[in-house]
Amino acid sequence: MKATLTLMALALLLALPGCCPHGGVDPGTSQSVPQKYLFEASSLNYAWGFAHSGLSIDSAGNIYSFQWDFRGTPEWQPHQNGEYTADDLAAEYAPNRKFLRTIPRDSLERMKSLMASAQLGSYSDTTHTGADMGNEDVGFYRYDGTRGIYTWIVLRRRGDFSFDNQAASAKVIADWLQALHKEAMQ
Repeated sequence: MKATLTLMALALLLALPGCCPHGGVDPGTSQSVPQKYLFEASSLNYAWGFAHSGLSIDSAGNIYSFQWDFRGTPEWQPHQNGEYTADDLAAEYAPNRKFLRTIPRDSLERMKSLMASAQLGSYSDTTHTGADMGNEDVGFYRYDGTRGIYTWIVLRRRGDFSFDNQAASAKVIADWLQALHKEAMQ
């Protein structure tokens, strides 16, 4: 009986890698699922209801706008720890989703190359700059493919509270995202 169970377990282990390329893991990155979501520029306000709008940029360079305008409690809420699954982000970006355009591959790759150094930047002091203004954030998602978790990295926040990531690479990405956001909202 023990020998039969051992053979069955061995057969299962040998068969599993064949069902998914590389056993479900990309050998170059150790990520089980490729990163889909990269960048976001958005505003969030709870004054007089829930308003959340902005743009998201996926790994193909596609820019989509989204817009929540909700009285009451929406299904999606920002997570206090800044960690999201792909399903969480799909839910965030679903309302009134609209394809805007695709970023040229070289521009996207340039911004992606700045993400590693930007996430290491120190932050300015947070200043309280208003009330009931909400916040406008620009940033990107650091992806842990082994856990399937996206961690939100804010590069710049403006609104009720304001701060900046002070890394030079963070400023480049933040300026780029704010320009795209401004263009999309016209």
